[in-house]
Amino acid sequence: MKKIFLISLISILISNINIFAMSGWGINRQTAELLSSKPDDPVKLAKKQAKKLKKEGWEVPIGERDIETQIILAAQMENEMVTGTDGKQFSKYIARTARQTAGSHSAAYSAAIVNARTQIASELKTKISAKMTRTLETKQTSRIDASTVDAFNEKAEAIVDQTLQNSRPVINILRFLPNNNVEVQVRILVEKADVAEEIKNNMIHQLNLANEDKSNVELCGLVDDTINEIF
Repeated sequence: MKKIFLISLISILISNINIFAMSGWGINRQTAELLSSKPDDPVKLAKKQAKKLKKEGWEVPIGERDIETQIILAAQMENEMVTGTDGKQFSKYIARTARQTAGSHSAAYSAAIVNARTQIASELKTKISAKMTRTLETKQTSRIDASTVDAFNEKAEAIVDQTLQNSRPVINILRFLPNNNVEVQVRILVEKADVAEEIKNNMIHQLNLANEDKSNVELCGLVDDTINEIF
């Protein structure tokens, strides 16, 4: 059983090398290829990545998990899949990374969290609006009309941003720069099902939709489809 668990974690960590590289975690192509070609146990892989981050000056804030544990947890969560009602599988979480520098840890941390949330929110607002427009243009029987699209675009910031207010980082590290500033790097994960549910509730409230309105049902389905498609 332990062997199976270790093999599973090895696969998770190796498959996430590209995620870390793309998100600013500093793994270069040569290192990624080395780790991919020479599989190791999950603890060693995490220690290699943590060692590299530490060499670059990264450390954890007081009270946070050690870097190795954070990396393993993030990899596990990002590879967790769920099955939709149509039988298709998709990732359970939405993940984004952000870095911010400021004169204090608290200021840099707050800015980084906002940055990561903004990345998700911006994509959600853009894609949901585009999906609504395509539905309007291609379905003559759709109950979504131009005024609904305009109303969403007007209220999109309130609808989406409010949804992400409680998101917290799964990876949270910092380093002190020569100019005495602090650089913080965070990676937030939010569960798609929770995001979809909150957006739908906020949309109904902000757009003043009646619960029994059929356009409400269509919009809710559209939100689910959009979130599962783009993340």
